[in-house]
Amino acid sequence: MSHIGIFREALGGLLGRGHRAPAVINGAPQPYQRRMGFREGRGERAAESQPQVGALGRFALTGRRPPHGEAGERGAQRAEHCRLHQSMSHATRPPGPARPPPRPLAGRRIAVTRAREQAAELVRELEALGAQVVVAPTIRISPLTDLAALRAALTRNPPYDWIVFTSQNAVHVVCDRLPEWQLAPRDVARAAVAAIGPATAEALVRRGVVPDLVPDRFVAEAVVTALAAQGDVRGKTVLLPRARGARDALPDGLRALGARVDVIPVYETIQATGDASGLAAEILAGAIDAITFTSSSTVRGFVESVGRPVAASGRFAAAVIGPVTAGTARELGIAVAVEAAEYTVAGLVEALVRYFGR
Repeated sequence: MSHIGIFREALGGLLGRGHRAPAVINGAPQPYQRRMGFREGRGERAAESQPQVGALGRFALTGRRPPHGEAGERGAQRAEHCRLHQSMSHATRPPGPARPPPRPLAGRRIAVTRAREQAAELVRELEALGAQVVVAPTIRISPLTDLAALRAALTRNPPYDWIVFTSQNAVHVVCDRLPEWQLAPRDVARAAVAAIGPATAEALVRRGVVPDLVPDRFVAEAVVTALAAQGDVRGKTVLLPRARGARDALPDGLRALGARVDVIPVYETIQATGDASGLAAEILAGAIDAITFTSSSTVRGFVESVGRPVAASGRFAAAVIGPVTAGTARELGIAVAVEAAEYTVAGLVEALVRYFGR
């Protein structure tokens, strides 16, 4: 009987005790293939150049006969014992320390101009990647005091066909007022609800309102296209609670399709108070690597805070969340170095990583 036949016969005894047969490649079981120096397609020559002791401690799987006599048998058994001991020692060795996560923004000082109450997510993402973050809010969100028109809109009969939320701010202002007016999220959801961007959609869900439509592109113009794709919007009623002074691309686009749109301002963005001279000095000293802008209002607030000469100095990389914000920055003399491909905080962070990793 060949040595392979002997191996299979012995292996059958092991299987009788509950072991599963390993796959056999080049005449050797696969678990032993690496120890024997086998490589796919190399055949027996590789095995002959790497003599090893077989799993049963009876012979070496090298193509040669085992040594005869008691001494040869004991030597094979000792070799097998050593091999098993080394294997078990390796298997029980505790794992080494985990590698620290990559920190591609390490050593970069990045300013965040978002409103303080909205900055936490962006700050956390940047710091997790090693950035030193300078929190420098240039705006703050102020709900309007007179919201009687909003209350009337939410309680009208019949309800609107659509309510479109363009920001988290609008969601918070609307939903914060519901208990005061003895209303609930279901009163908002009497209409179909659209949200611009995943952050706005998430804010709605947290307040108990599941949006019916979230366009793939996170700009106002995408809502016009998405609603038109839902069917004929002529005569449809649309409520748009939003910031005072926001762009008219959305209501104008819907009206052009024949929709009846009611725009109700529910909050305003105003310049943040505080001394920005320290930030301006750091910019001129070249101590700020990048400044992030998440809306047109943050750009305008930044220019008003530090002055146009500093804002347009080119001493930092201006990073914007999308094309609308980029357009505002360029109008005010700021060269845009980084623009997010996806108009979200995560997209902005990813764009910064790519920029500094060039």
